[in-house]
Amino acid sequence: MSDQKITLFLADDNQMVLEGLMSLVESDQDIEVLGHCGEGPKVVGEVQATQPDVLVLDISLPGMNGLEVCRQVKQSRPETKILMLSMNLSERIVIGAINNGASGYLIK
Repeated sequence: MSDQKITLFLADDNQMVLEGLMSLVESDQDIEVLGHCGEGPKVVGEVQATQPDVLVLDISLPGMNGLEVCRQVKQSRPETKILMLSMNLSERIVIGAINNGASGYLIK
């Protein structure tokens, strides 16, 4: 891989999930975690400020759901790839995530 790291921002309101994700990716020297947040409106601002390559985004966040966060992030920063994270397997939700700009959908 090149010398440039993949930058990542994590958004989930469950502290255990955040800690688990961080422990998984922090051991990879090709990934740099720029930050994390658990509230929808704050995620939008933090992504604009940190400009990560990838946003791992929980679909259920307080203050603003992940689908709306996804839509707003893609409007303001289309180059950030978004991976939605959820326990929900509803086809309607998955399609909504993709229609709002998500690049993928991960099941917790």
